[in-house]
Amino acid sequence: MAQQMMSVHPDLQQQYYRIGAQTPQSCETETAKVTTIRKLVEELKNSRDEMLRERRWDSFMNKGLLVATMIRDTCKVSLQVITSVGGALPGKAGMKIELLGTGAVAMIDLSGAVTESVMSGDWEGTKKVGLGAANSFLNTEAVGSTAKVFKAPAVKNFSYAVTQGLNASDGASASQAGDTRNANQSVRNMGYDAFSYGISELDDPVSKKIRLATSLVKDADNYATSVISAIDVYYQNKDTSETSINNIKTMMNKSVSQAEGALRKAVVELEGCLAA
Repeated sequence: MAQQMMSVHPDLQQQYYRIGAQTPQSCETETAKVTTIRKLVEELKNSRDEMLRERRWDSFMNKGLLVATMIRDTCKVSLQVITSVGGALPGKAGMKIELLGTGAVAMIDLSGAVTESVMSGDWEGTKKVGLGAANSFLNTEAVGSTAKVFKAPAVKNFSYAVTQGLNASDGASASQAGDTRNANQSVRNMGYDAFSYGISELDDPVSKKIRLATSLVKDADNYATSVISAIDVYYQNKDTSETSINNIKTMMNKSVSQAEGALRKAVVELEGCLAA
């Protein structure tokens, strides 16, 4: 008795069955094998495409992070310059500018620290930034003038001690993380702050100009370090993402190729069974 025809193509399978050109029980093992391997090929391709989409999304987010960091740091250094210049201006107008600028910089730092803490679950960084923000207000001319009225020079000394303590803490953290650039920046910040503290004892116009210049140099130095660090992080993440994409393509394409080879072999076996 002649063997009835069976198609290995799912879209034709039902059509053959309707016209009686197929016996569903024929070559069941071979048919099941083809169906299973075909599904495996589709699942492997879907998994590969999904993983590649995720890695490409990571690359997009990495670019967005770099842009956001550059915008944040540029805004911050601009505010720091305004704050430093405001602090050097005479009268209440200068004090107000310095206080507002100090508050704006503190908000930028705190918002970034809180975001990182929420993502990592570690709030130590936020506590340190909060202490630094509070201490920055002690360095303003408004607070300094108030302290002089109440004959409290200890406020200035306390603020300086906190500033240098934070610098030392930042340097130690950077060193432990292997971040030489930011560790060196912390050392330079200690030098800037020590010089500004020493010259602040001289209450003459020239000393104030020198102190302002020192503050501006410090702000520019920190900005440059921050930008370079952000670019380094971008390229590190970029390299990691590209390596991951290449690995996914290599491994998954190999798996898909093997599965497709097994599918071709299974189809040949099914066709042989149907032809018998």
